[in-house]
Amino acid sequence: MSEQMAIVTGTSSGIGKALTERLLDDGWKVFGIARREAKFDGDYQHVQADLSDPAAATQLGPRLEAEMAFNTFSRLALVNNAATPGQKRSYGEQSEQATFRNIAINLSAPIALMDVAVRLLPEGAALRVVNISSGLAFQPLGSLADYCASKAGLHMAGEVLASESHPNTAVLSYAPGIVDTEMQQSLRGENDEDFASVNVFRAMHDEGRLATAKAVIVPIVDFLEDDTITGFHQSRYGT
Repeated sequence: MSEQMAIVTGTSSGIGKALTERLLDDGWKVFGIARREAKFDGDYQHVQADLSDPAAATQLGPRLEAEMAFNTFSRLALVNNAATPGQKRSYGEQSEQATFRNIAINLSAPIALMDVAVRLLPEGAALRVVNISSGLAFQPLGSLADYCASKAGLHMAGEVLASESHPNTAVLSYAPGIVDTEMQQSLRGENDEDFASVNVFRAMHDEGRLATAKAVIVPIVDFLEDDTITGFHQSRYGT
């Protein structure tokens, strides 16, 4: 029976899918959360949920608690990977409803899941949390206010968790860089008039500057499986 369990959001594609495959190969039990169905070979449990819905995080607690009641885990990991690129609209053209939904997915749900992970952590077990960040948490880009702000908030939320000095807990704010995922495809497909920064993302693709999901997950796995680390850490892929 697995002694390592990882909760991974956004497992149906991109980084979440690649990470889940790797963790399963390494002998982890993975509890996946995504809007779409996802199936993997190995010890995988899936919850199909929309993280913009506050009820989703509330319902996940009992599901996880039931899952953990029948196993003995020495290590619990949480990877807050699921995200939306935001509404890609400048101020004065935004939808209030979309703003609240996007902040819920990128920030509110990850904070709620970190709270669940701390509450359910077995006594004596290690906790590893990876929050997928972005360079845009620190560098503004036009038409991406909701995305930039939510990623900046997630970075700070991880710092707060690490500052609370829970035993054997380590938190990583990890910026994977520009990755060849569905999110990047959606950004490149926006209309020039609606999304002022669309050419930034098209240029990165055209110049071959996109990393693969399999490449950028390596530092995540190394962090999750490191027995020596505690506190807060920050890194960016390729640096």
